[in-house]
Amino acid sequence: MQTDLTVDQISTCLSDKNIDFIVCGSIASIESPKLIRALRRLGAEVRPFQTEGGAMFVTKMALEWAAAKPVVDSFTGLSTHLATSDAIVIAPITADFMAKIALGICNDPASALVQSAIGQGKKIIAFPAMHDSLWNSAATQKNLETSQKWMTFLEPRREEGKRKIPDPDEAADRISHEICKNTSEVLVTMGPTKAYLDDVRYLSNYSSGALGSAIVTELYRHGFSVYCICGPSNIKPKVFHTLTHVETHIEMLEAIQTITKTRTPHLIMAAAVLDYVPKERISGKMRSGTSGKNIELIPTSKILSQIAPNGKKRIAFKLEPEGSDLEMKSKEYLNKYSLDYLFTNRISAVSSTEHHGTLFSQNESWNLNSKSEVALKFTKILGET
Repeated sequence: MQTDLTVDQISTCLSDKNIDFIVCGSIASIESPKLIRALRRLGAEVRPFQTEGGAMFVTKMALEWAAAKPVVDSFTGLSTHLATSDAIVIAPITADFMAKIALGICNDPASALVQSAIGQGKKIIAFPAMHDSLWNSAATQKNLETSQKWMTFLEPRREEGKRKIPDPDEAADRISHEICKNTSEVLVTMGPTKAYLDDVRYLSNYSSGALGSAIVTELYRHGFSVYCICGPSNIKPKVFHTLTHVETHIEMLEAIQTITKTRTPHLIMAAAVLDYVPKERISGKMRSGTSGKNIELIPTSKILSQIAPNGKKRIAFKLEPEGSDLEMKSKEYLNKYSLDYLFTNRISAVSSTEHHGTLFSQNESWNLNSKSEVALKFTKILGET
């Protein structure tokens, strides 16, 4: 039953993880309840810890509501200060708390929890939040160097001369990536491509970037290193290992080849690449107000045909016209381009919110009904390799 404490789970990336979440004394701690809820939406169970300084900025009741669990802020006979979770998250971490970690001080449950986690080699993740002058202090930098031996510091948002916690959803995705980190690499193409008629006009396929972004985000949450090559789309992923912006199909191919020269990633070709481009690009701007002009189009070479199999999974997309035999066309495409999977659909099944289609392999098929379903299915497939 839905209650005020319930959250909607949007991913399975942290569904089997328990996280102890420490809130320190910084104005950035007002974002902590939102971040706790964001982690729960990824499936995590979160137990909040609060320092004396943290209580100056966010109430115990707010953290208890966010986590749907009691807040630990004092020692008890239940030894709640001993680390038993999968990971410790400190958001925000202050200069003072970093000093405690570096010096081994554990005079409250939160600092004792960290030392217990260090003693067990558990994963500890922190987002710094403080004024630049505190961060640049020689003592803070020395404590940072010491603390980095045992824990991971994630890059904060930088503005107004301060280090701040990123948007809670983005921060939760980055935390999940660290907790789930694995050695698998994936190259994802997404968005449309352009072909210029002149210096101001161009042809393009429609692609909002929503599906590609969902795929990149879900893979990243699950710990994959994601190399994203993105055409000029309105929606772009906020989390990734690298993000390369391209405009044309030639630039997209070159970006893929640059990455695959030195790496052997799984390949997900989700971009809407133009099949036809103008034979020549006119320099400057075609004059307006004149009679119609014939534009000669020539076919583009398929990017898939120029990327040799590397022993990893190859997944592509195909949009078929109404009335065509999806299964027959998909099997032809699978064989032609040495694909492991092909997601096929019709234009009538796609909108800004919906994405109905069928994922084919040589021997199986799956009906998928949303962008998130597609992203989760791909993550599961690659996680099984």
